Amino acid sequence: MGLNAATAKQFTRPLVVPFDGLGELNIMYRPAAVTVARERAYNEQVARDTEAGKGPLPALVKRVCEVVAEWDLDNDDAKGQTYRVPLKPDALDVIPTVLLLGVLNATIEDQGLNPIRRVSSERGSSRKDAVAVSPNGTGSFE
Repeated sequence: MGLNAATAKQFTRPLVVPFDGLGELNIMYRPAAVTVARERAYNEQVARDTEAGKGPLPALVKRVCEVVAEWDLDNDDAKGQTYRVPLKPDALDVIPTVLLLGVLNATIEDQGLNPIRRVSSERGSSRKDAVAVSPNGTGSFE
């Protein structure tokens, strides 16, 4: 049976991202979410935004939303009510950059330590801790 690229882009993997002194963030991320076309668009956006004086942050926020399928990051609104932060660029404007960079760096590190492609003596072996998520993002940490 062959590999389907569309299915690969929806494949998710759990990851715990520790933040010193703050706690841990549980995420489900898509190791294969970034395609050549998305990487090109990301680099072009960074160049445009840098030229416009915005820097790389808008592209970074978009990349977090592309790669992270779910997380358990909460925030408090102006009234002190706690809510789950949606993975939408506008919603991430109030999140500390160090957290967003930490999430992206952790996914990159995890892919280096635990690549999707594995050399195995068993043909057809697969990761037991990986979780498939439908395109509409079903699944929950709760």
